[in-house]
Amino acid sequence: MKKLLLLFLTFSGILAHAQSLPIGHLTVETTDPARNNRSVTAEVYYPGTSAGDDVPVATGSFPLVIFGHGFLMQAAVYNNIWEELVPNGYVCVF
Repeated sequence: MKKLLLLFLTFSGILAHAQSLPIGHLTVETTDPARNNRSVTAEVYYPGTSAGDDVPVATGSFPLVIFGHGFLMQAAVYNNIWEELVPNGYVCVF
């Protein structure tokens, strides 16, 4: 029983410190000179100081997840991924 209580207290402490950060969003457009200056657009979702487009990034360092979505698929189709990861402290690039 003591081990179960210790396990519960350990995980409840971790969950109590879990982050819940607002989702910021930024669209970045670059060109690929190796492909005839083809335009490449990336949608970036990050922990922000508030939710919305072009908001400041929250204080801290965050791991990066880069996701290559399907051909002719828009990044918005995968909203369930960034809506789960970003509030927990990840930066997602689609």
